[in-house]
This record gives sequence, C-alpha cells and structure tokens, in this order.
Amino acid sequence: MNQREVSIKEMHRCTLTVLKKIIEICDENSILYFLAYGSLLGAVRHKGFIPWDDDCDVLMLRPDYDRFVRFCDNHRKELLPFRLMNRFNTPNYPFGISRFCDTRFKMVRDEAESAGMGLFVDIYPYDGMGNGKFLEHLYIGYFRTYYTRMTNYANLNSFVSSRNKIFNLLRRLLYAIAKKNGSDYYLNKLEKLANRYPYISSKYVGAIIWGTGDYHFEKTFFEESTLLEFEGVKVNVPRRYHELLTICYGNYMRLPPESERQQSHGYKLYRVDDISIFSED
Repeated sequence: MNQREVSIKEMHRCTLTVLKKIIEICDENSILYFLAYGSLLGAVRHKGFIPWDDDCDVLMLRPDYDRFVRFCDNHRKELLPFRLMNRFNTPNYPFGISRFCDTRFKMVRDEAESAGMGLFVDIYPYDGMGNGKFLEHLYIGYFRTYYTRMTNYANLNSFVSSRNKIFNLLRRLLYAIAKKNGSDYYLNKLEKLANRYPYISSKYVGAIIWGTGDYHFEKTFFEESTLLEFEGVKVNVPRRYHELLTICYGNYMRLPPESERQQSHGYKLYRVDDISIFSED
C-alpha cells in the first residue's frame, strides 16, 4: 500500500473540504453548528486556520448533534469517503465526541491506536450543565477532568514517564487502574455525567463528554449566530464570539511565543492511495 505523510498546509486544505461537507449536511437539514475553540480563534484572528494548528473543531447543541449523528448513520454509504466515527459505530474508538473523517487518509497516533480514523473535524456536543450553582460546576468540572484523563491513560499503548518522581508514581498508579477498568468504563461515566442535568432546563451548557476543567457557557451564547470568513468559506460562529474567546483564551488576539507555535495533538496523517481497507463491509 502506497502512502505519504501529509504536510500541515495540505492538512489544512483537505480539512477545509471535510468542513465544507459538514456545512453542506447542516445547511440542507437545518442543523445549527458553530465553529469552536482554536478554529473559532483562527477565524477571528487569522481568517482561517491558525498556521500551526492541526485540527478543526465544531460544536453543536445536543439536539442538533443528535440529529447530525442520525443523519450520518442513516446515510453512511452515500457519504463515503466521508464517515462520522464515534464510540457507538466504530470498534475501539477512543473518544466521547464524534469525528467526521475523510477515510482517504490514515491517522497514526503517537502513543495510542487510531481506530481507523482519517483526516477529521471534531464534533463536540454541548450538554446541559445546570443553572449556575457553584457546586454543580465544581462537580462536573472535577469528574469531567478525571474521567477524561483516565480515558487517555486507558488508551495508551504503554506508560509514558515524567521527570517528577512523585508525580510519576501517581501516574503509574492511575495508569494501572485505568488499564484495568478500560476506556469504555470512563466513557460511560462521561455519558452519565452529560445526562446529569437536563439540557432543556439548564441555563449553562458545555462539552461534558470530553475535555478538562470547568468550561461552561450560558446557553444564550448560542441563540444567535453570525458568519465569519474561514479560508474563504463563510462559517457559522456564535454572535457573541468575542465573549466566548475571552473566556477561553483571555487576550486572544495576542500571538503566543514562537516556541509554542507547533502542532500539539500527537499524530501524523498519511494520504492512502488504496482506500479499499477503509470501505464498507
């Protein structure tokens, strides 16, 4: 099988094709999506990808996310070579979120299995996070961080040491516990956590099934959208994107030091000439 590693410039160009397909599906089915996280920052600060960023992020409120997943599952063959992958339709899939993949590419993760993922866009569902009580957010923030990190440990092919000996002992213990329980155990915990507070009655929402910390946003942030340019394509973003980016990144228009301007997600992508290994059974 012939394959070659994809440069970050090619990765951006081809990821844009994946994003366009997502937008097409959403527009044709009245599904509301928003560019999110580093991709939203890129749209505002660079009018496209952050030059050193190696992924693309989209968020959907839970009702729209569920409709998007159903559409992709019901039109799986028609969507090829694109495929929505998640833990419910892909064996050994390692995340709580879904990824919309171009299967003409092959991912090789540095320290874990890839479950057949290709070039991708992350799709984050935003679930209810209660009504702003301190203990609600503390509870979700703590357990989301713990379950996500334990899922990461469970998915590692082998233990990765750190320089701090005391911290290393703790990590070894957590790694052993995580490997014993398996990633599905923690992903199920995240799913249960995401259903703790009803979406309809929650004032706040967030990406509970994957991530760390206590990022939560008023649901009203996502009641209105606007369009921004992203690599020449008009994309949906929250109208109050300035407030969102300030919460996430502070002074988001300031560039990070040059030493931090590098790919950070721990994988390589290859363009595969023979895609038959990824086709439907």
